[in-house]
Amino acid sequence: MAGRRQTKAQLLAELNELREKVAALERADTQQQQIERKPTDSELHYRTVIECLRQGIAVEQHGSVLFANTVLANILGYAKPQDVIGQSIEQFIAPEERERLRGYLVALGREEPVPVRYACKGLKKDGTVIWLEIEAAVVSWNGEPAIILSLIDITVRKHVEQTLQQSELLSQTILSNIHDGVFLV
Repeated sequence: MAGRRQTKAQLLAELNELREKVAALERADTQQQQIERKPTDSELHYRTVIECLRQGIAVEQHGSVLFANTVLANILGYAKPQDVIGQSIEQFIAPEERERLRGYLVALGREEPVPVRYACKGLKKDGTVIWLEIEAAVVSWNGEPAIILSLIDITVRKHVEQTLQQSELLSQTILSNIHDGVFLV
């Protein structure tokens, strides 16, 4: 220790230097915390775009919804997106459709070919059956692969298609049972 003796002035200088380093670290830590807490302008722009879409958007990872927009919540009969987050996407799909959807999502995760867009029966919060058109893609979410889903409620379209098919079938049945000549003008 005899070789390491420092004068009072040297100790004070070293102490001031250490204080400056601690203050600099505290400022850097405060700035980092502000960055982590405050969404960037880019994140706010993307969130605004997502909330303005007419499609329901969900991000699913490890069997759980991590993100949902307001439109998705409304399609599924929920008041707000937070009510959907944390739930399994499969619970919003009719039981008879779940295996097909699961197969598509697994294949998509393996980068195997899957339909770009497909229709399936879904379930609202109250159990009402609806028709959904779904598109899915693989994305990176917090450094891990996830599935982003775009959903559109096509229930009205499906009902119109069914009504049209029934009408066409009725017309064909009537025309095939008429034994007199019929002219269509």
